[in-house]
Amino acid sequence: MKIRKWNDNWKFWSGGDSFALVWGIPENAVDVTLPHDAMALETPYEDCPNGTNTGYAKGALYTYVKRFYVPSSAYAGKDVIVRFEGIYEKSSIYVNEQLVGSCNYGYSVVDVNITGALRLDAENEIRVIVRNGAMPNSRWYSGGGIYKDVYMLIGEKAHIAPCGVRINTLTLDDDSAEILVKTRIDNKDNSRLTASLETRIIDPSGKEGAFVKVPAHLMPLESREIVQRITVTDPCPWSEDTPDLYKCVSVITSDDFCATEKNANTIIDSSVETFGIRTMSLDKVHGLRVNGKTVKLRGACIHHDSGLIGAATYDSVMYRQVRKMKEAGFNALRIAHNPAVPALLRACDKLGVYVMDEFVDMWTRNKTDYDYSMSFETDWKKDLKSMIMKDYNHPSVIMYSIGNEIPEIGTDIGTRIGTQMNAYVKELDDSRYTTAGINGVFAAGDKVGEIMQDILSAACDKKEQKSAKDVEGIEAETGVEREVETEAETKAKRDVEIEKESGTQENTNSKADGNVDGNADGNVNDFMTVMDAHMDEIVNHRAVSQRLDNACTFLDIAGYNYMTARYEKDHVNNPDRIIVGSETYPPQIARNWAEIEKYSTVIGDFTWTGWDYIGEAGIGIPAYKFGEGGFGASYPCRLSYVGDFDITGFRRPVSYYRQIVFGLRKAPYIAVQDPHHYGEKVITTPWVMSDAISSWTWNIPRGSGVIVEVYSAGDEAELILNGKSLGRKASGKKEGYRTLFDITYEEGELEAISYENGKEIGRVSLVTAGEVSKIEVVREQNDYKESCNNAIGNGSINIKTIDKAMEKEASCDNSDSYENMEIVYLNISLCDDVGNVNTESDTDIHVSLSDNLELMGFGSADPRNVTNYKTSDTRTFNGRCQLIVHRLDNNKGIVTLKTDELVTEYEII
Repeated sequence: MKIRKWNDNWKFWSGGDSFALVWGIPENAVDVTLPHDAMALETPYEDCPNGTNTGYAKGALYTYVKRFYVPSSAYAGKDVIVRFEGIYEKSSIYVNEQLVGSCNYGYSVVDVNITGALRLDAENEIRVIVRNGAMPNSRWYSGGGIYKDVYMLIGEKAHIAPCGVRINTLTLDDDSAEILVKTRIDNKDNSRLTASLETRIIDPSGKEGAFVKVPAHLMPLESREIVQRITVTDPCPWSEDTPDLYKCVSVITSDDFCATEKNANTIIDSSVETFGIRTMSLDKVHGLRVNGKTVKLRGACIHHDSGLIGAATYDSVMYRQVRKMKEAGFNALRIAHNPAVPALLRACDKLGVYVMDEFVDMWTRNKTDYDYSMSFETDWKKDLKSMIMKDYNHPSVIMYSIGNEIPEIGTDIGTRIGTQMNAYVKELDDSRYTTAGINGVFAAGDKVGEIMQDILSAACDKKEQKSAKDVEGIEAETGVEREVETEAETKAKRDVEIEKESGTQENTNSKADGNVDGNADGNVNDFMTVMDAHMDEIVNHRAVSQRLDNACTFLDIAGYNYMTARYEKDHVNNPDRIIVGSETYPPQIARNWAEIEKYSTVIGDFTWTGWDYIGEAGIGIPAYKFGEGGFGASYPCRLSYVGDFDITGFRRPVSYYRQIVFGLRKAPYIAVQDPHHYGEKVITTPWVMSDAISSWTWNIPRGSGVIVEVYSAGDEAELILNGKSLGRKASGKKEGYRTLFDITYEEGELEAISYENGKEIGRVSLVTAGEVSKIEVVREQNDYKESCNNAIGNGSINIKTIDKAMEKEASCDNSDSYENMEIVYLNISLCDDVGNVNTESDTDIHVSLSDNLELMGFGSADPRNVTNYKTSDTRTFNGRCQLIVHRLDNNKGIVTLKTDELVTEYEII
């Protein structure tokens, strides 16, 4: 089918009367180009019903309308489908006031056949009503509206079905590969189809690598799948190191069948699918192998928002994110906790990044009041199928997660549901593995009380037996680490003080320890924060083991959320169980990776998270008073503030730490804990390593105390301040790759050197910035090229003729694509005369743009900044902010940035 983006010329408005007699377009409707995130237009406010879940952004009732003319010359006798890649959420789709489709799940691809509702030689209307006003319905920032691309597909009555070409690698050797191509042809005509199916495989260089032609004779109203086994010689396998991509060109021709003759007569329909040739295997001896080579997954979980842009999805934006993460050392992504957008998968295919695509965050039990659990029982099959059909030809996708932290997963009912889901996945795609992100605490369900009583009773016994010598040993081991207090401990003390004042103090020991009585009110994240000190014991409890054993009966790979403590135990007791760390704490990567390298049955780690996101506000914010961060965070906390990258794509210290742990960086890295709070207790959640940033610019007196973190791969690290050595300390693997120095502040140059066996292997330095004298603007390199290679898969290439090695006229019909012009990222810094960023001189900043530039996002990584990212004002954070603009033409664009004291003008050419 011919396919084109259908993103232009939509009308949008929020609110309205659902009981309106006449469906018109109100005066307040605005013109929009899709993708469009309606929630991003809302300024966060304190009393928002979504609360911290969405970063205080509200949902609403949205309506989108597009009017279009349907000439009979182009549409008569044709089949017409509209594809929505994502509508959040609970959408109803009408054509000429007739319901043609609906979808409750905000992350599913929806194909709606509108043929029967069209009026020929007349103006037609498509109306999409989106009900996102029931709040809360998500645990993170979901966005709202038609936030992904829309396509129109037009074809003959006989055509290749949408997503109807599926390619799988059967065997792979050095000299050849055998692939299986399944092509579904729909004949919706009342007459018989006498045709041929031609299938060509085009190699990464553009040459034809194989050609097969078979008859395609279908009865009236018949749908049939034609299966072809095709041999490709001298294959170029797809992997993280060699992301080579092939094309499968499928053509239905109306000629009489001839096995060797090509394109003798009329082309009825055509399709082009991009795919990769790769094999996978899984066993306890070798772990995960791709093309016969063992792979350890250096993974990250990511949510689906695009930072300052919101939830709206664009190919170049997804490509940028994936490229940055791979450059930082990741080779795998877990799409949490919903199916990946096709644009992201295209980026992972091109860049060589493995994907765990995840279906849902809940099954039959709510996690928020109005979430997908309300539709799960009736909709899970069609939505799961939508994900798998979308993913099938993407070589980057190596496993499907059928759920995240499902409370009922280890129960009898949960086991039945999981078994049904796994069987359905295998029915649709038996070439990939299944998993689920299992949180031992959550899966324990009604056993939590028993677990808490056992663990805390044992903890009390150990505490009584601990000697003063033991305590001294612990203090010596922590060295100069700032005193840390968990959020739970802070909250407990705060509650006790409140009760003292009110005269209602009871059982203060149980409050400090997390309620020995076994009550587990609140969500799982709260509980995990409260019980962080005991998590290793909790996840190894017999009740967790029982539920885990039940859940693992129907999975190929056991996904362990925060259960590193089980790796060794289950390697011994369950030697055939293949495990992946599906979600882990960032500060524990050194411990996790050591375990992963040790056990063949543990195939990788996915940190929470690789990229900061809107919503779940505050869980990664280090705080000094209760309520400033963590799960007790309150307005104006907006961002989660966890992630190796901040929301603008700037690498945070933990990213460099992880890269060193992975063995991918020799140079050390310096991060400095906030000296403004030197000597204070920092309140953390398990997702927080420290409050450090990479800066040696601080507005504090000379001689003030400072704790410096040096991440080092070598066995020794040296710190040098203004040419004077401050000493060497042990570092490297035995020290967890993180060495702390307690020093006094002095402006100048701070340098770290890493040594291995006495030999320098790398060095890095920080310098103190002077007074801010300029606004520096750096345009990010954009190496994304929109081409036929990464456009929409099925039918994206309009083949007019095909001959020899695919000598053809091909075009991606993206004439109305929002990305015809470039999306430009500008990183803005407050700098001194020589370009050093001053991280201590934040200020308000205003932007104005020339008419040929459109503002897409303007903001900073500040987790507490609730300024709308769609406005022209923001405030820098640690000396930085970011502007994202869309070029409307190829002419020069002008960006003007102003603070109270500085003005700069930047040209986009």
